[in-house]
Amino acid sequence: MTHSSTVIDRSQDPNGYEVPDGGRPSGGRVGSDGLVEAARSYATAALAAKEASNAVQEAETALYRADIDAVIAVNADWEAEIASEGTTCNEMGFTAEVSRPETVDRAGTGHAAQVAKLRYQQCRAVAMRTELNAGEATRAAEAAEIRLLETARRLDTREAMTT
Repeated sequence: MTHSSTVIDRSQDPNGYEVPDGGRPSGGRVGSDGLVEAARSYATAALAAKEASNAVQEAETALYRADIDAVIAVNADWEAEIASEGTTCNEMGFTAEVSRPETVDRAGTGHAAQVAKLRYQQCRAVAMRTELNAGEATRAAEAAEIRLLETARRLDTREAMTT
């Protein structure tokens, strides 16, 4: 619910989100400046925590995809190695010659497997960093929330003492 006497001008933080302006609303009390500033700090911290959480989800998805690609590449390399050995294999209790392609590019499959493993490790590092950043942003938002609530409590206490 918005009343004309409590409308707060909005500005944008560096991330493009609207946050309350530091100025006092028209007709506001001098003590409410601290509350407005605490609210701004909390809003900014909460938005940063949300962005960090979204980044973690994206990084985890990229990591999962890289893991799948690595498994596929390693399996292809393994299969190429087996095929190049020209041995028989036991499948479900039967010994049979498995039809294999005549030419196997062992260097190519080995390189692809190594690249996939590297990509997985790179995605893993990104996921770990974004998870760490999200934890820090969440803790900052929690601290800002505590400051906001404490500021509101002090303001309410002061108002109760003056009336």
